[in-house]
Amino acid sequence: CLVTTRQDHCMQMTELTVIALANKHIREGTAREIRKRAGVTQAQMAAEVGGVDESTISRWENGNRRPRGPVAERWLRVLGRLAAIETQQGAAA
Repeated sequence: CLVTTRQDHCMQMTELTVIALANKHIREGTAREIRKRAGVTQAQMAAEVGGVDESTISRWENGNRRPRGPVAERWLRVLGRLAAIETQQGAAA
């Protein structure tokens, strides 16, 4: 067990990495920036992530809530795809 939470639940390093990266995007406001620059609404983002609604995306972006577990991983993957598309478009310009 790498880290024990308050509930004595063992977390894998990958879970810790996902949580840390999600928190970084929230703290720095990059999640909202990436989504907006890609022209994606919160509702579209929620649909792409799956299992959440647009108010959840809003809460994450505002720092009122933090994504956890598999949904946090899905959210980070979507952000990564949006950032990669933006990078490709910028390189083509």
